[in-house]
Amino acid sequence: MMPDASSDETELPEGGGMNATSRCCIAAFVALAVFASVAGAQNNQPTQKKVLTLAMAKEIMAATEKAACNIKCQGAIAIVDEAGNVILSERMDDTQVPSLDLAIKKARTAALYQRPTKLFEERLAKGETYYLSFPDMLPLIGGAPLVVDGQVIGGIGESGYVQPGPEPNMAGIIVEAGVQALAKMIAH
Repeated sequence: MMPDASSDETELPEGGGMNATSRCCIAAFVALAVFASVAGAQNNQPTQKKVLTLAMAKEIMAATEKAACNIKCQGAIAIVDEAGNVILSERMDDTQVPSLDLAIKKARTAALYQRPTKLFEERLAKGETYYLSFPDMLPLIGGAPLVVDGQVIGGIGESGYVQPGPEPNMAGIIVEAGVQALAKMIAH
């Protein structure tokens, strides 16, 4: 029976006007909404961020400088945070002046792109020149990301030796000493 248009009362069919399928769909929707709000509440909390401290940078710098001295290499070393900002830099005696800027750029490249700069140098040698258009990119060996628990906390860069030297990968060896110093710090 159709309700009268002038009547304020509307009669619903038995069961409230919903069949079992409709009630089931609404129940599933409500359950999903509750689950989503609980899951969302868990994800909107701050995460634990790893940070490269000055004390850590000093320890990394000491290990890196020692490695450079061991292979009789003079150069510049830079350590940056995850955003590429310089935390610590050093230019050894008798190092060419532009080396410090190059070390900073290598460290920044490694931190921002989260990869060793050697990778970009190798790709550039294969003709992948588009890397040259990337901002803050210096695709030369001698930069490495500093990583803790899978999170990049900074980068380290070295520049200044003149090739050919006693070892063609001197910048890589020097930078690796800094990466290993960080690994030892984290292991303790």
